[in-house]
Amino acid sequence: MYEINIALKEKQEDLQHIQKLTKEIEKLKENQPRNIITLEEKEFTEGKYNGYISNGKREFRGFMKYNNGDTYKGDWRNGLKDGKGIYKYVNGDIYEGDWKNDVREGHGILIRNNKDRYIGEWRNDKFDGKGIYYYNDGNRYEGDFKMGMREGKGIAYFKSGIIEMGDYVAGNKTGKHQRIDNLGILVKLKNK
Repeated sequence: MYEINIALKEKQEDLQHIQKLTKEIEKLKENQPRNIITLEEKEFTEGKYNGYISNGKREFRGFMKYNNGDTYKGDWRNGLKDGKGIYKYVNGDIYEGDWKNDVREGHGILIRNNKDRYIGEWRNDKFDGKGIYYYNDGNRYEGDFKMGMREGKGIAYFKSGIIEMGDYVAGNKTGKHQRIDNLGILVKLKNK
């Protein structure tokens, strides 16, 4: 009988130990961060992603190949492009720079497939702020942009050596412009 009591007591101690461990495991689970981050390859409706995932969303750094052939390599936040990244368009254009909430925002460089390039500020996915646009024919424009067009003060440099300075509205010259011809002679221009 004594042996049965000892065995029964040992079983009760084992059971209590298991219950104590179970409670400790439950406490650990409760204290686990809910945002577990994993490195994985995952299909999204817009394409295939390889990078960090948190709560089912793209997070931190990753590479996305879109269904249309475009690719993005860079920073993500809450499933959106956000931070620094490089976007390669299937048409050959490449953008490298800042992103915010899935749009180009901040500073960046766009190289078009025809070799035109823009270096400057972006807002809401368009050239906006100070920038330089280099045309593939050797001409360039330095100045202000708004909503993707020349807007404000700017200087146009032509391959021929001519320089034009003045104001722009909605991409068009406005008011008085000054031109320095390729011989260095200053000419004032008046727009209609």
